[in-house]
Amino acid sequence: MSDTPEEQPNLLLSLRTRAEPPAPASAPPSAPRAEVCPTEARILAAAARGDTTARIGREIGLTTDGVNYHLARLSRRWHVPNRTALVGRAYAFGVLVVDVWPPEPARRT
Repeated sequence: MSDTPEEQPNLLLSLRTRAEPPAPASAPPSAPRAEVCPTEARILAAAARGDTTARIGREIGLTTDGVNYHLARLSRRWHVPNRTALVGRAYAFGVLVVDVWPPEPARRT
């Protein structure tokens, strides 16, 4: 359906009432854990710099499969679809230091 700019848009709205009161809200799902091991923190910092998987592996002393294992594990744990979202989540969780270049892991106390 197409409306011209001069006409009011046509809007169809359908409302239903519930016969029963809504069920009580269940507990929210637990938040992903932000704890990372030192190796994972170093991998995240290198990924934030834009390093390739092979370069991260050479820097940390892992194979590319080892780096991919850690990245995939973190992605599943934090429920993110890709490396960019993983780095963003690392900053949001405080795993990486904000406003520092090159990226570096936050110091844990």
